[in-house]
Amino acid sequence: MDSNIKFLTLLALALSGLVVSYNFQEEQPVVEPVTPPVTVQLSDVQICDALVSDTLNETYLLDNEYSAVTIWNKLKTQNFDCTLIFGNLSMNNEPITSCNRLWVTFNGIAIDSGAVYIDDQHFEGYQIDSPSSYRELKDAIDDYLESKSRYISAVESYNSLLNQAAKDNVEKTKSEYLAANERLITEIS
Repeated sequence: MDSNIKFLTLLALALSGLVVSYNFQEEQPVVEPVTPPVTVQLSDVQICDALVSDTLNETYLLDNEYSAVTIWNKLKTQNFDCTLIFGNLSMNNEPITSCNRLWVTFNGIAIDSGAVYIDDQHFEGYQIDSPSSYRELKDAIDDYLESKSRYISAVESYNSLLNQAAKDNVEKTKSEYLAANERLITEIS
C-alpha cells in the first residue's frame, strides 16, 4: 500500500505541476493571415449617381441651375475635373440668348436636374468655368435682353409716331386740296 500511496502522491504532484505550469504559460498569439485593404473603384456613372441622389436628398429640388452648381461644387471638392454647360436641349447651335438650362459634364457623363445622361445633346452648349462666371453671364444676358426689349419698344414707338405724322400730313394735304378745289369752283361759278 505504501507504494500505491507514493504512486498516487507522485501522480497528484505531477498533475498539480501540469496544472500550475499550464496556468502560467504565455498564450501564443494567433497570427491571422494579413489581407490587403480592399479598395473599391467606383465607375464615373456610380460617382455621378451617388452625388445626384445625395443632392436630391439634401435639397429636394429639381431646379437645374441649383442642382448643377451643387453637383459642380461637390465634384470640385473631390478634385474631379468637371465643366458647367449652358445650353438649350431643344436646339442645336443655339445663340447664347436662347439657352435655358445649366448642367454639369464629367468624364463623358452629363448630370442634368437630378439625372445622369450620356447623349450627345448634353455636350453641346457654352462651357462655363465656375458658378460665379455663370452668374455674371446670366446677369449680362438679362441686361442684354432688357436693353433689347427697350430698343424694340423705342423703335415701335418711333415708327408709330412717324406713321401718324405721315398720315396727318396726307390728311392735311388732302383737305388743303379740297378747299382749294372748292374755291376754284366758287370762283368759276
